[in-house]
Amino acid sequence: NKGIIGVAPQAKIMALKSSLTTAENVKAINFAKNNGAKVINASWSGTIFDQLLKDAIASFSGLFITVAGNQSINNESVHSYPSDYNLDNIISVAATDQNDALAAFSNYGATSVDVGAPGTNILSTVADTNLLNETFEGVTPPNIPSGWVKGGTNNKWKTL
Repeated sequence: NKGIIGVAPQAKIMALKSSLTTAENVKAINFAKNNGAKVINASWSGTIFDQLLKDAIASFSGLFITVAGNQSINNESVHSYPSDYNLDNIISVAATDQNDALAAFSNYGATSVDVGAPGTNILSTVADTNLLNETFEGVTPPNIPSGWVKGGTNNKWKTL
């Protein structure tokens, strides 16, 4: 009955893994699109323009949130993609520090970057009680620690 909660406890997250090739990224975008995603968070960037990637992002009807880049450069001088694709659904995000200043590593741009968000020294919520302390040192797979259960029985988690 004690713990922590995020800012959007009812949010559903679709985690997709990509090797960051064009084919994999396009496949992930299409999977998200075809499975009802409304927002994609893409925290990767590169300097090469890729029409296939741009087309995939353009075909996504939701918001495509992407990092401005992590090379400390002005995106108006050296482009960073997918941030710099000229598409209405892209929101380009620079990283800020704990003082709300541009993070030392973050790309920037007066017209190419839309917003800044915390990117360094991010504090998270911490419960005031240690709810779990398990080192797993005495556990041999596939066994589980004493007091744990397999299959989700007797837990507080639920699927919406």
